[in-house]
Amino acid sequence: MSYSLSQLSEILEGRCIGKGDFLIQRVSTPEEASEGSIVVVLDGRILKDIPREVSIVGKEEAFSDGRRGISVREPRLAMAVILGLFQKKATVSEGVDPSAVVHRSAYVDENASIGPLCVLSEGASVSAGAVLRANVFVGEGVSIGEDSVIEPGVVIYQGCSVGDRVLIHGNVVIGADGFGHIPASEGRRVVKIPQIGGVRICDDVEIGANTSIDRGTIGDTVIGEGTKIDNHIQIGHNVSIGKDCLLAAQAGIAGSAVLEDRVVMAARSGVQDHIRVGSDSVVAASGGVTKDLPSGSLVSGFPARNHRAKLRQDAYTSRIGDLFDRVKRLERLISEDS
Repeated sequence: MSYSLSQLSEILEGRCIGKGDFLIQRVSTPEEASEGSIVVVLDGRILKDIPREVSIVGKEEAFSDGRRGISVREPRLAMAVILGLFQKKATVSEGVDPSAVVHRSAYVDENASIGPLCVLSEGASVSAGAVLRANVFVGEGVSIGEDSVIEPGVVIYQGCSVGDRVLIHGNVVIGADGFGHIPASEGRRVVKIPQIGGVRICDDVEIGANTSIDRGTIGDTVIGEGTKIDNHIQIGHNVSIGKDCLLAAQAGIAGSAVLEDRVVMAARSGVQDHIRVGSDSVVAASGGVTKDLPSGSLVSGFPARNHRAKLRQDAYTSRIGDLFDRVKRLERLISEDS
């Protein structure tokens, strides 16, 4: 697999600098780069580590010393495109593996791929181009959209739906019961509240390994179009997540919370139940949201509050030791004067 610099520049909508017929055979890190490599420059400080015979992709200023490559406005976006071009795709064989168990009422498109030891329950459907790798359980009435990829070990409970072009990584569980219980009281044990809703995964969603998304108590838990969910994330019952949100590792969204479009949840952050987070908001790492946030908020800490206010409070807190020492000195001076 190789591309000329001029071909890549057209794909990236950038400007080719140097010989357009020079062939690029791989994407490399600065440390591993050699002739035939291309390196994406996200930080100009790495230029010193890149041999001059190696092509680069970066902003215009990266080429001030006469290097060869492609000038682009957004190097990070260009990196995503280039990596997609050179990514090795897993081999897919259409059809149903002999070891798979497919209920007689289930529908599998002739262009879908059902891998070893998969189970398709009554009324399940798998659309054209969808791939179930191996040992995937698909419950009753579950639908899987076109060109979606379900990696090994995924469990999708009954009554859930997966849209088109969805990528679900290994050991994800979709549609387990939401955590709905009435606490015990004297003379009565804990009472479980039946969970009769489902989970609706919209188009172009990605769900990271070992994530759990619970079914709704009544109605569906919804993951909006284009949202990307990292590994080890818990999404509770009846949560509604909007379009193009980003949820990083170990985030937790409690039941019936709402994340509007383009919300970013950093690692280990969380949202309390029945809370609404406005569109384009960012919750910093380990932040805990306990009240509704307006659109465009940037919050941190627990309970989460305006990030700048939190930084000021942290700065004041860090000075407590010095202030304590000053007060003690003043007390001594006052005591000596008296």
